[in-house]
Amino acid sequence: MHWSANLNSSTAISAVIPAYREESTIERAITTVAKALDEIGEPYEILVVDNASPDSTAEIARAARESLPVRVLENDRNRGKGFSVRRGILASRGTWRFFYDADLSTHPSEIARFWEIANSGPHDVLVGSRLAHGANVARMQPLGRRLAGRLMLTVSHSLFGRLTDDIFCGYKWFRGDAADQVFADTKATGWVFDLEVLALAAADGYHVLEVPIEWENHEDTRLNMSRDWIAIGLEMLKIKWNLRRSAARVVLAPPLTDRPPVSPTSTG
Repeated sequence: MHWSANLNSSTAISAVIPAYREESTIERAITTVAKALDEIGEPYEILVVDNASPDSTAEIARAARESLPVRVLENDRNRGKGFSVRRGILASRGTWRFFYDADLSTHPSEIARFWEIANSGPHDVLVGSRLAHGANVARMQPLGRRLAGRLMLTVSHSLFGRLTDDIFCGYKWFRGDAADQVFADTKATGWVFDLEVLALAAADGYHVLEVPIEWENHEDTRLNMSRDWIAIGLEMLKIKWNLRRSAARVVLAPPLTDRPPVSPTSTG
């Protein structure tokens, strides 16, 4: 079995799947990620972090442990997506670690492609991007959601500098040492936790590469921009405040022109 094999070898890749009310998708998400990692051929683990789902998400994930190298972490209460990702990344053992949304919005073929990119240069963080040149978005988000997302990016760029073109895509890879340092310092627990992660990575001097991906929208009603925008704005300001309190950090990211350009990579 996969799990037994991984217990006797070092872990090359850790996949973290944050989950909340995903009983209809979590089994498929686990098996899809496992299949993609099997094809790479390196020892791996999958961590499902259940955010106190009121349905059978955790139970279904636990059942997958019988045949796959899956660990299930269960939050004692709903603590937010950012908390779940942080918990999973810090509990991971992989040389490379990534988080991946359970709705499979990011095409699973990107897992093998990102593994190749991770081993092809001096990269510390790989950011999946729906906005970078070469991205293939099969089904776009509704217009209102896209406009709200653009507004979030504009505010993010004004507060933190242009970290990446797409900050909030739920697919990012981290070298193990970078993951340990960056996520140990994160405090944001809500939807904009990605912003804090990338700001910390930039401030710590890690090389961040934005990579175009193949992506398809799956409607998520858990984030309501008309309802949640105040909380999102306040969390952005809180992130800014927390970073400014650390005298050792440079808060503003360098302009994109001062950093190595993103290689135009085909998404197939």
